[in-house]
Amino acid sequence: MKRTKTRYYVVASIAVVLAAVVFLLAPPRVAAMQPLPLTATSIALNPDDPNQQQVGRLRYMGGLVIKSTNDGFGGLSGLRAGPDNRLLAVSDTGNWVTFTTIERDGRLVGVSDGNITPILDGAGMPPADKEAGDAEALEWDPATGDAIVSFEQDHRLQFYRGIDPAKPDTLMQAATQVRRDPATAKWPDNAGGEALARLASGTLALLSEDAMDNYDRHDLLLITGNTTRRLGYVSPKGTRPTDAILLSGPDTILVVNRSYSPLGGVTAVLEILDIGALAKLPDSGVAGSAQKPVARLAKPLTVDNMEGIALRREGGRTFVYLVSDDNFNPMQRTILLKFELLPE
Repeated sequence: MKRTKTRYYVVASIAVVLAAVVFLLAPPRVAAMQPLPLTATSIALNPDDPNQQQVGRLRYMGGLVIKSTNDGFGGLSGLRAGPDNRLLAVSDTGNWVTFTTIERDGRLVGVSDGNITPILDGAGMPPADKEAGDAEALEWDPATGDAIVSFEQDHRLQFYRGIDPAKPDTLMQAATQVRRDPATAKWPDNAGGEALARLASGTLALLSEDAMDNYDRHDLLLITGNTTRRLGYVSPKGTRPTDAILLSGPDTILVVNRSYSPLGGVTAVLEILDIGALAKLPDSGVAGSAQKPVARLAKPLTVDNMEGIALRREGGRTFVYLVSDDNFNPMQRTILLKFELLPE
């Protein structure tokens, strides 16, 4: 009895200590709109070889490690670009984050004008806790201001109108619609809708990080109005999708995939997925020609937990921005990278 009781108290004590550590490390909730002070330090694509300026089809256009004295900053998991170098992001603690990139001769050199504010639900309330605020992906149309945020744990999409990161007050609005799709009901709590892209037709493509079908493919939901169609996506070996964006019409998207191993660290793999071609394959088929590799970022290249992607087009050129989720972990960083997507 004494041994059993002692073991119980040891286990209980460890549990209390771990709970205290989690509590201390948990990022504070952002209660209202706040200016977000930001500092940025430039980084090379390859710290071991500063002359390297290309990986795969991506030409390096600058990168930054971004920090803030605001403890609510971090966890960036969805990203989109708007006019005047403005970026709109969501964090997995349930916040909108906006800032402006500073660019010289096309190269990313800094950031400014940051703001952070809670993402409000349909009742105009901020997330009650981490589970309710676990935003993982963002879609946004700068022309109309229409925005959609994908959440996991409580799997759902929240819709907004008139979002403009240049006007932070537009972020302080209730969702116009909250959609919980029956197709996501059995998705793992912490592996839900990690990637969201709006196709040219308006259909939403929602990719699960870890909801798999019988052929070991990630669930890819095509949502049109009240209709949902399920396809399967085969991510590059050992990776999981973390974000996506429409690259070219009508339904070709650029997907970011991530992997992690204790020895190899974090890897980010970008590839192009032709959803139209994928939809024509048999249910048991792999994507094959529907997928084309773009680039693989791994050590010694600068890379972290890349979870957000944005595109900006200028003069016939396409620029790609990638942002990392630091998980509010002091061993990780918020990294923003800019590339030019080169022709095949």
